[in-house]
Amino acid sequence: MAFAGSWLAVETNRTLLFPFLRTRVRARMLILMFTDRFRYLLPTILAVMACCTALPVRGQSEVNTATFFGFVPKETLAPSVMTNPNMSLVKRYELRTETRDFEPNRQEYLLRVTPSTRGLLRARKSLYRHLEGAPDFDAEDDRCGELANRYEDWVDLYRIDRERSLLDTLTLIMEDRTRVLSRMTAALDFDWSELIDLRQAGTTHQLRRSELTDHSNRLRESYGLQEEDLVLDFGDLIGPEEIARRLAPATLIAADPELAYDLATIDRELALERAAGRRYFDFAQIKYQGPHDDLFRERFSVGVGLQLDTDAGQKLKIRELALEREQLRREQLREAATGQSDVELRRRVLLGLLTRYRMAARLYDQEATDLAVISRQLAQRAGVNPLPLLDIRKRKVRNQLALLDLERDIYEGYVDLMKRRGDLCAAVGGELLR
Repeated sequence: MAFAGSWLAVETNRTLLFPFLRTRVRARMLILMFTDRFRYLLPTILAVMACCTALPVRGQSEVNTATFFGFVPKETLAPSVMTNPNMSLVKRYELRTETRDFEPNRQEYLLRVTPSTRGLLRARKSLYRHLEGAPDFDAEDDRCGELANRYEDWVDLYRIDRERSLLDTLTLIMEDRTRVLSRMTAALDFDWSELIDLRQAGTTHQLRRSELTDHSNRLRESYGLQEEDLVLDFGDLIGPEEIARRLAPATLIAADPELAYDLATIDRELALERAAGRRYFDFAQIKYQGPHDDLFRERFSVGVGLQLDTDAGQKLKIRELALEREQLRREQLREAATGQSDVELRRRVLLGLLTRYRMAARLYDQEATDLAVISRQLAQRAGVNPLPLLDIRKRKVRNQLALLDLERDIYEGYVDLMKRRGDLCAAVGGELLR
């Protein structure tokens, strides 16, 4: 069906389908009219600008990736305050007394001192400080989980913003297509099914946009971003190509902190038991006996005690700790190997998604270039049917939505990989997405 050129120019001028139909004559007339009246409107424009500068203006505030992660609490594993253990070189003081027929003059007194060793003191202090500075692993897991949710929510906000913008563009295209088809209903061979499909698709798009808006409002409210004049800026968000550059070929995952802490505890316990086994000097004592009639009889005596490490129980304790340490060490190596394989598998899956994204983007760009040539050829013909041009625009938006779905999968895989590697918990400022 042919269309009049004047109707096409008026109908498509609002939707910007054919900006090339604006003639140079119309542009020159507008320029002449504007320059002729500008000299009369100049004082009024200056007065309005002066009034606007005098009034308080509330600008829009923006939240980018850096500010979105800026208020994440930076907690550490160990507590901030630790006491200094006060341990003496003397292990034990003993005061003993013994009577002789309950006569005070014949009472005996014994003072015994059991010393320690410097190696034993160092081992005890090391174990004490290690136990006192035990991290709260449950709280750390909760913090890492909240940080991972924050990464995922920021990516969701980006995806929602992009998808709503593309849905709005697609809705405008469908409205233009509906208007064009409505003018063609008088034809006998008109296919009413397309108008019905357009109406149903419009409802589907409205429901989808409403769902995205509700999700966005919930996320913004949970982070205190529900102000109307607050704008989310995703300009500093990295793209798929930057993610690909950050994927190192060989990645070593961080060791399990809880398992590493248990190993360090056993090491200190072993050092304490071995230091205790090297204590050869047992005690020193002074003994005093009551006064006697014989002045030449000894009243004071000094004694010492030595010991040899022949305690089978202590040796058994050392052996048990050594076996437990070996078992934990094997578990650590096994988990490291399993985790490394899992990380490498996730990295390969993510690289596959990036390859698919590059191929799709390249094909869509080539398709857009070829369709742009066809669009120019169609626009040069008089009375052209605008439906093919609308199909080209619709196809371009659909391709962008498909790329957005691939981006979502890439971001999710990237955040999951960084969490599995152990890098996410340390990036509290959103560094992985900037």
